[in-house]
Parts: sequence; structure tokens; C-alpha cells
Amino acid sequence: MIKGRTQQILAILLWISCVPLILNGEDRTRFNLSGLKLGTSSLSLEADARVLLGELTKRTHVDPAKDAWSWVNAEDLFKGSPFLWIFVGPDSVPSQEEALKIHRFISAGGTVMVEGSGLQRSGAIRSLREAVFSNSSRALAVKEDDLLTRTFYLLKPQFAKALGTYREAGRVVWVETQQPLLAGISKTGGVPREHRIRSAVNIVLYALTGSYKDDMTHRKYLRRKKR
Repeated sequence: MIKGRTQQILAILLWISCVPLILNGEDRTRFNLSGLKLGTSSLSLEADARVLLGELTKRTHVDPAKDAWSWVNAEDLFKGSPFLWIFVGPDSVPSQEEALKIHRFISAGGTVMVEGSGLQRSGAIRSLREAVFSNSSRALAVKEDDLLTRTFYLLKPQFAKALGTYREAGRVVWVETQQPLLAGISKTGGVPREHRIRSAVNIVLYALTGSYKDDMTHRKYLRRKKR
């Protein structure tokens, strides 16, 4: 009887000692990203992706998978992650097949981030968006108090204005910016690098959660700051 109780006590103590390890393994979210290049061939994109994954690991509870970044083409969208980062070159002309694949990816619950090369005269991103959704589709500017601006960091208005979104059924399924965001981040330093990283972190966490911090905590903070 005593021996049996002793074994039970030892088992309980062993379980208790393992709790921190269990919790530590479960409090992080496994995540991976897919990249799609359309008309662009930046050689630094691999290094840029590693920077983003490293910052996500360091700053948040997102735990990138072993092969956290993978390049895909339109045929393999459903073999990658539910988050797709699209890099659009200035002369990119998406095919109908590519646009259809991206739309099906979004309809299945995927989220897309699209960034351009910084050439403001290029209509490549607009053309892609209109092909993916419809000719009347337009991206809405991100407002100062939009949830996307406060999922993790409070983005400054000048950086939030650079983002546009397209929503379906109330969910942001498409985020776009004409300026490079992830591209070239490994070679960028100082304040610009920090703001680009913060924007990228917000977008990834929004895609992960959808309603992250919808308790309005950050909105109240913004209102107090204005007084």
C-alpha cells in the first residue's frame, strides 16, 4: 500500500516537473511562409526572408517551422503555407491562370501580402489585384486605428498609409504596398529597417489571428495620446 502511494507521489512530482516544459512547447505558434515571385528576381530575397523569420522568433511567440520559408509557383500554392508573400516586378503581367490560382488560395482561407518594387508609375499590383478579384476591386487605405496597425506594434500613420487592404466577408485577405517591405530589408538599417520589420510583424500576426487584440486596448491608448 505504502509502496503504491509512493509510486503515485513520484509520478505526480514527475508530471509537475514536466509542466514548464510542456507549457513552453505549447505557448508558441508554429508558422511558415510561402513566397511567389512575379516579374522580379531580387537576389537578396532569401536573406530578407531569414531576417523576417528571425525577428518573428525573437520578438513574438511565433515559432517558424524547420523549413519556414519556401518558394512556390502558381501551381503549388496549396502545397505551401496559408500565408503567401508575393513580390511583383514593375513589368509583371500576371496570367489568368496565376490570378485564378491566387483567388482560389484566398477563397480557401489564405492571406496574401503583395509588395512592389517602389516604382510608383507601375500599375503591376493594381493589375494583379483586379485580375485576382474583379475589374472593380480597389484596395482601401489603412486607417490610423485599423486593427492591422496595432496587432503587435502601434504603426505610425505615415507607415500605415503605405498599406492598402482588400477584404472579403469582413476579413482582410489581401494587403498591398507599392514600396518594398520585406524585399531588401536585410540590407536596410536604422529607423527605416525597424519600421519595415514592425509592419511585417503586424501583418503576419494579423494573418495568424484575424481578430488579434480586438479588445480595443490599443485604440484607447491612441485616443489618450491625442489629448
